[in-house]
Amino acid sequence: MATPHTLAPAPAEGVDPVLAKLAQAVDTLTRAGLSLDLPLGEAQFSPRVSGERIPIHGATNYDGAANIVGFGTLKSTTPAAEVGTATREVINARTGLSRGGYVVNNGSSFIMAMEFTDTGVAANALLTYSESSDPASEYYADQTRLFSQKQWRPILFTAEEVAAAPAEQLTLTGD
Repeated sequence: MATPHTLAPAPAEGVDPVLAKLAQAVDTLTRAGLSLDLPLGEAQFSPRVSGERIPIHGATNYDGAANIVGFGTLKSTTPAAEVGTATREVINARTGLSRGGYVVNNGSSFIMAMEFTDTGVAANALLTYSESSDPASEYYADQTRLFSQKQWRPILFTAEEVAAAPAEQLTLTGD
């Protein structure tokens, strides 16, 4: 059995369905104000940080992607002002395409990869929408940017690993 690797031939008569769908895609992207050669990262983004478009990879479940992303207004961490601009004119309701691109504020959340090695556990993880809900915090979009760049942060398991990489220290007292 061979894996198909070419398009089906155009029908002998009538409209070629491949060319018809290509024309439809060109029209849809044009109505959204997107150039046909625009990289996905410039068209699909998170508005988590006001005024910044953080590129987000992935797709909807219709596209057969493993990293499912989309837009929703319920339980969103997107700033209220950005939700308003993100829900502007919808060009394609099935895909979530709106004027200016695909706005992403939900999808993958906590992701982790772990292996058991001869020297112990090795693991990396990411909270895609970042740790803090405070826009003034350095942790508000740090992991969102890592996710955008397809980078991970290490999970620290041993006391030595934790001591060697303190992010911040806080001392609690009974006062």
